[in-house]
Amino acid sequence: MSSSGASDFTNYLTHFRERVEQTNWILVKEEFGSDDFKEISVFFYEIKLILDLMQSMLEVGEDPPSITILGKKIINLNGVDLGESVQANVVNIRDTLEAGISILEGIQTQPFFPNFHKEIIVKIQKVVLHIDDLSRDLLARFQSYEIVLI
Repeated sequence: MSSSGASDFTNYLTHFRERVEQTNWILVKEEFGSDDFKEISVFFYEIKLILDLMQSMLEVGEDPPSITILGKKIINLNGVDLGESVQANVVNIRDTLEAGISILEGIQTQPFFPNFHKEIIVKIQKVVLHIDDLSRDLLARFQSYEIVLI
């Protein structure tokens, strides 16, 4: 990608992926203590900030659906407009992330019964796994295709 805006977007996306990969412990841990929940909460808010930065660079076109990064349309060398799929992926990550934040806020504001502890852990693990899959797919789109901005 030639533009500095595209480079910034890719850098944010790469940092996002690195941050997600640093949290693989969430997927394998069977019990979470209060410090773990705090760390997960910090993680969610950190990646939300990065996602906000990425999303602020995207401009959504209406007809036909397309996305631009700082005014440059995202396509691959075959001429396929990646904008719609990038938009869908970013929105899906945001929705999943907000679901995770909601779970953690619910824990902080309401006492929960110990027998629901495992259920909450599984929900958080599913959120993290889904964010991991979505962000891996998004980064792969930018790394495995020759992306150009027009």
